[in-house]
Amino acid sequence: MKDKAFKLVKNDVFPLFIVVISSLIYVMGFEWFLKPIGVYAGGLTGLAQLIREIFLLFNVDLSVGLLIFILNVPIVLVGFRFVSKRFAIYSIICIVIQSVLTSGIFPFVDFVVNSGANVDYLLCSIIGAIVTGFACGFALRFGTSTGGIDILAQAATLRDSKVSIGMITMISNVLIGCIGGGIIQKNMAIILYTFVRIILTSITVDKIHTAYSLFSLNVISEKSTEITDIILRELNRGCTIINVEGAYTKDHKFDIFMVVSSYEIHQVMDIIKKIDPHVFVVVSPVKRIFGNYKKKTII
Repeated sequence: MKDKAFKLVKNDVFPLFIVVISSLIYVMGFEWFLKPIGVYAGGLTGLAQLIREIFLLFNVDLSVGLLIFILNVPIVLVGFRFVSKRFAIYSIICIVIQSVLTSGIFPFVDFVVNSGANVDYLLCSIIGAIVTGFACGFALRFGTSTGGIDILAQAATLRDSKVSIGMITMISNVLIGCIGGGIIQKNMAIILYTFVRIILTSITVDKIHTAYSLFSLNVISEKSTEITDIILRELNRGCTIINVEGAYTKDHKFDIFMVVSSYEIHQVMDIIKKIDPHVFVVVSPVKRIFGNYKKKTII
């Protein structure tokens, strides 16, 4: 009974908590720091800002929240197809939260604008970038997302290990910033502040999101069969067993070699230590893999 409750919390309740928290953090960064100064947010939120401004040229005022929801619908379908159903479901929850909170139904207090002091646009861009970047990276780190381009980036990293989520979002955001700041607003300052936001957000996301950083493990133990059996069964990861001998003790042991993502390391170590408390493990970063190594969805 306790195991079932623990699995329920771990697999369903905790990811849902991450979705809600990351969504709130993202909206706070957008509503409090980026939106008041006209700087474009990342991904589809920025695209929603751009579309709204285009319609405003024709005296049509659309809700940013509504546009965020509409733009995310086809992209969530990509998440269902190429990432996982659970990942897409959590993304939908996040998108609904963002859409509601940015629709004006529950307006945030624009203390940046209403403070009465001179607004430091650069400082707002920096803080907004770090806050929204943290929200995106935090969500991705725990197997969820803040929706939008994050879903496309997650799907891309699953299909190509050399793809950086930060690079994907940076390219799309540069286009939004140039079109919005240069063509629509005709304000070079907006372009520059948006570029500051783009760079810092991309760096923050890549620093926090490490679920698909790969590591090789050399596990020195006498219990190779027990360890490999449970690794294959619970993680579905292949291992290579090498006969080794201690130089000092001359004891015969095994070197179990495997490659896992950083998200899986803690799970692997828990398994190994339960079987062999005296195990010796060396962990090394992996830059590239050539051959049959399949990336798995986190959820």
